[in-house]
Amino acid sequence: MATAQFKTESPYAHRESRTHHPTDLKYQAFLECTSGSFSSKKTVSIALFGVGRAGSIHLGNLVSHPNIKLKYIIESDKNKWDQIGAASSGTKIVHPTDTKEILSDGS
Repeated sequence: MATAQFKTESPYAHRESRTHHPTDLKYQAFLECTSGSFSSKKTVSIALFGVGRAGSIHLGNLVSHPNIKLKYIIESDKNKWDQIGAASSGTKIVHPTDTKEILSDGS
């Protein structure tokens, strides 16, 4: 059994706080992004490639984020386009054969 070694409780289960070294720049950036001060920052334009299982989760997160403008969605299954369009109003949906347009967009 692959999970036999994990039968006992996780050693992290009862940790009250998490500490990071001040030189942990990635964690510092994470704290900055999750703090209230992030909402005053510049909006970032994003293109989402594929709206499958994981992509649909990303789509929901990107649409709800106040500092992200979902500019393009690249999806090969045209049957999904109406449903994607309903979830992401104002976003241009394109076929993967048209990615040159997206890659040349400087915004």
